[in-house]
Amino acid sequence: YLAEHYQSLRAVGELSDNLGDLSLVGDLNADLSLESIRLTHAREGALAWTLEADRASYVMDDDLIRVEHPVITYIHEQGTEAVVVSAESGEVRQDERDLRLWNRVLVRYEDKTVSAESLVYDDAAQELVLEGGVLLESERASFFSPRMTVDLNTNHFLMEQGVRAEVLLDSFALHGAEEQGTQ
Repeated sequence: YLAEHYQSLRAVGELSDNLGDLSLVGDLNADLSLESIRLTHAREGALAWTLEADRASYVMDDDLIRVEHPVITYIHEQGTEAVVVSAESGEVRQDERDLRLWNRVLVRYEDKTVSAESLVYDDAAQELVLEGGVLLESERASFFSPRMTVDLNTNHFLMEQGVRAEVLLDSFALHGAEEQGTQ
């Protein structure tokens, strides 16, 4: 999208440079820098995801968008809750429609939150891969693993490699177990 509109955006940037104080965000390694952006991606005529960020820089030769403080909302079928992902930094590869996030990655879905150091979104596979101190928390349980994969088609979470778990049992489940053990 940005590549298609680059020339007109560049003209706006050149105009603002001539006006002095109205220039766009100053990433000197980028062809274009913007503040407060919103980027959307559709699949088969329906909105698939939306990315919002405080700042973005576009590098035309790499078809790469660098973002600061991104918030991505993955849209599911109508009537289901969306997956919301945030981080401190990220990159979107427009040609591959893939996304990479790092530093304080947080994923929210229904009553679950997942934190990690990095996340890679693979558009073709429709999956998220989180790595680096992955912590999945819900109301009744916490799971820790170095790596986790989320299938966005099925909303299944898969943790691998040295998983640790803490599950809170409610009083009803404990009373039932005590009664069975004394009979």
